[in-house]
Amino acid sequence: MLADDAAAQTLTVGAPTGTAPRAVPVVVLRPRYQIRLESAWPVPQGETDACNNRASDRLEGSLYRVGPNRYEGRFARETRLGFCGTHGTAVDACSAVLRGEGYVAVVGEVSAEAGGRPTMTLVWQPVPETTRTDIEGTCAPRFTEALEAMYRNSVHSVDFPVPAREHERIPLEDYGRTVDIR
Repeated sequence: MLADDAAAQTLTVGAPTGTAPRAVPVVVLRPRYQIRLESAWPVPQGETDACNNRASDRLEGSLYRVGPNRYEGRFARETRLGFCGTHGTAVDACSAVLRGEGYVAVVGEVSAEAGGRPTMTLVWQPVPETTRTDIEGTCAPRFTEALEAMYRNSVHSVDFPVPAREHERIPLEDYGRTVDIR
């Protein structure tokens, strides 16, 4: 249930209809969240510096409340994607490294299931005119062009619990990421 008051808006989550009442968390939805979302991807074993699939991705910025359960913002993004292996009909392995930076448009939607902690679904998409990439390596141009197009155009999302405290760092194991919320 959403409730308004002069100090803040809260999202309270209740028990399903027909069940006994129980203690329910109340989360104050803030007007702004400062968020850093970082990759926590595993480093594959046995790779070399010359040929590896190591990667890192970081997004950071502020989300501003624009509706009862909706937030919007623009985050800075820095990425390094490594690729090593074969692709398509190629027989020989190649390697490539994409370095990217720019801004992403971000939307956060807060939802809650009865009796549970509110969840934010964060969705981001690159802002085309701000995205810069640099690709190096031995892979065929068709592959590196597809890799760059994926980076410039893909929409991504994660779900995480809305923090009840001032600051939380939450591992998102299903996504291979960590979210730091202030």
